[in-house]
This record gives sequence, C-alpha cells and structure tokens, in this order.
Amino acid sequence: MLTLAFLAAIILDALFSETGIFQLWRVEEDFKALHLKIKALERENSELERQIEELLSGREATERIAREELGFSRPGEVIYLFPKEETEDTNPK
Repeated sequence: MLTLAFLAAIILDALFSETGIFQLWRVEEDFKALHLKIKALERENSELERQIEELLSGREATERIAREELGFSRPGEVIYLFPKEETEDTNPK
C-alpha cells in the first residue's frame, strides 16, 4: 500500500508540478504564441525600415506622405475631400 501511495505521488508530481507535463504544454503554447508575435513584429519592423529608407532617399516620398496623411498641399493648390463610401460593415441594419 505504501508503494502504491508513493507511486501515485510520483505520478501526480510528474503531471501537476512546476516541471510537470501540463506545465510543459503550457510553456510550449506560450512559446508558440510569442514566436508568432515576434514574427509579426519583425515584419512590421522591416516595413518601418523600408519607409525610413524611402523617406531618407528623396523629397517625393516625404511630399507624398505629407499630402496623403497630413492633407498638405502646394501653394495655390486646391484639395477636394470626398466622403468615403459606406460599406456593409459600417452601415448596420
């Protein structure tokens, strides 16, 4: 009987302790999630580096961003703003 209790304690420890199977599965899932997040951040970082290079390479990129994102214009130029078309997602029924 003592041997059975000892064996049960070892099995429970192997399953539920900080170094047990269930904790290992949890850590593996966390690792996978963090790996995916790192990959997404690396892609975002590459895109930002590309944008920096584009901005540093010349005036055209800076002017395009100033026009598109900030609404800037050249002297004497008139900008016409049209409302965006509503899609099914933005028009609840």
